[in-house]
Amino acid sequence: MSTTSACIEFPSIIINRLEVQNAIKTFELSKKHLKRVTKLALLNIINRRIQIPDNEFIEKLAFDEVPYFVFKRKSQNRFIIAHHKYGTGVLDALEKGFLRQWDLIIVRKSTREPLESYSFKYKYNFENEGEAGTRDPEKVRAALLHMLDVIKRLPGDKWPESEVDLLCDIFYQENTPTTYEPPHFRPNTELKSLDHYFIHVLPMGRINTGFHKLIGEGRGWNFEPQMMATSTPNPVTTEQEPRDEEEPQPMKMTQDSIEKMPEFMEEEPESLEIESPATKKLQIINNKRSTIDPIVENSSKKAKSLLNESIDGKNPEIASVFSQDLENCVCEWRNLDHTFQLINCSNCSEPVHAVCNGYFYSKAIDKETFICLTCSSINKPNKSRAHLRLVLYGTYYDDREPAVLRNAKKSERRALLNKLETYGIIQPDSIQIDGKALERAIMRNFIDLQNSAHLHP
Repeated sequence: MSTTSACIEFPSIIINRLEVQNAIKTFELSKKHLKRVTKLALLNIINRRIQIPDNEFIEKLAFDEVPYFVFKRKSQNRFIIAHHKYGTGVLDALEKGFLRQWDLIIVRKSTREPLESYSFKYKYNFENEGEAGTRDPEKVRAALLHMLDVIKRLPGDKWPESEVDLLCDIFYQENTPTTYEPPHFRPNTELKSLDHYFIHVLPMGRINTGFHKLIGEGRGWNFEPQMMATSTPNPVTTEQEPRDEEEPQPMKMTQDSIEKMPEFMEEEPESLEIESPATKKLQIINNKRSTIDPIVENSSKKAKSLLNESIDGKNPEIASVFSQDLENCVCEWRNLDHTFQLINCSNCSEPVHAVCNGYFYSKAIDKETFICLTCSSINKPNKSRAHLRLVLYGTYYDDREPAVLRNAKKSERRALLNKLETYGIIQPDSIQIDGKALERAIMRNFIDLQNSAHLHP
């Protein structure tokens, strides 16, 4: 099957201040903005990471002095064609409210080995669909500038055109009709493992219009901690849920004293220490990609069907399972959703939360030797530490006091909120979350992030 960019409808990719300001006004204008950002991110990642001739792009465009590229029309370059095809499918799913996530993966052409991946997750606020937004347009603008700047500074030499291919995966919202497939994508449910997967993760920012939220991440061996440390979370925050009446304020702590907080630390058994990430083989479960033509590959993923399979036990390795049946996890919280990944203990064979056991990234766990805290702890494992880890993880990915707090008893919830205040993540008189403080707390409380300069497993 052959195609060219000329036969695919792909609206303007140029962004200006007025378009950004309008994004907070209505659901439809917000969606229009997210479409532009999606197209811009897709194209500029391709431009930054693959050696495509300069004459395929229009240069020197900028948004508030941050440069970006747009494509020239009727290009015959296979990566620009891929950009059109992927973008058409992704935007169709976004337009219909079905898009949950899309991943762009650069693979080595000869071996199909993954080299880098870029993931963008979407959340929708349908409750406010017919209402005027309440977000600050300056925060939306700052978030967009941050994302563009991170993409502009992606590290490493560009991959030669002849050595790599692109893959694109789509994940759907749970209510997506099983008959739906976006243009240029085909369904695939066969799973395969990928060895030597990415251990360095680069946050690319969060854009929140009040109607939509977009969260970006890059993954690759080339994302070294030194570079990632310069890419701090952007200042976009969301309103927090109402809190219970305050307990007496915890003592204010300095940076040095936070480093020595024994009440937040439990002794981790030696058996839980992991090897150097650079020497470990890491596996993830991924869908097999289907070939659309000899040059470009696509696949799409039915999140709901895979979730059902994992619950039924057909795919026991898939982490996306609900936690109602957990019996051995230290947290003792039964109603966490599939956001919190599970791993089977090699000793008791029971599923437990990777987060509760000290792992921010479940793929950093050696499945053959992993022993859960319940089995390995000499004394009773620290349940409050597990709860703190769950809240830190949920806050990072939900950008607010997460829904996981609903599982806590009232006294537990107060204690957890006090800990967040002690870490400087939240303040009693502010609705904002301090992204840097959150990141510092995460790196101190997870085994796989110890001695890290930035968030990476």
